[in-house]
Amino acid sequence: MRRKKLAALILSSVLIAGIGLTGCGSKLNADAVVATVNGKEINAGLANFVAQYTAVTYDTFYMQYFGADMWTQENGGTTMTDSVKENTLEQLEEYYLLEEHMGDYGVELTDEDTAAIEKAAAQFMEDNTAEGLKAMGATEEYVKEMLRLNTLQSKMRDAIVADVDRNVP
Repeated sequence: MRRKKLAALILSSVLIAGIGLTGCGSKLNADAVVATVNGKEINAGLANFVAQYTAVTYDTFYMQYFGADMWTQENGGTTMTDSVKENTLEQLEEYYLLEEHMGDYGVELTDEDTAAIEKAAAQFMEDNTAEGLKAMGATEEYVKEMLRLNTLQSKMRDAIVADVDRNVP
């Protein structure tokens, strides 16, 4: 638990410019390691991109309800910015842990999955402006990795719950 809090603190400090609220010209060291999951390093660039992607998604849904200052409003002692940063790191850690156990559930990425990920990543890069990609910290490598992890998570979820008895007495 202590390691998670330390990792979240590190991620928060590394990503402080990430949600686009500072604008102070800070440079993100994309190669900096923000967490390690059983030897697998998670770099700041990927974590920043996933956080930025999440933020854009949240803007779409929540801005109309909470207004433009939704990222800095405190709710329950934390801001939406801090919440996204913490949740992003936890999500990435969970995805890499799931990846470690793919073999336990007979889950694998097929050639079709890999081709679909590559196609979707290329389309994402093409569909977004250079300015938008820069603001999100998006590279094709990060987009592919996020899509790969999302695909693994979906396949693992399906495999994990496949034999679950859903009848509760």
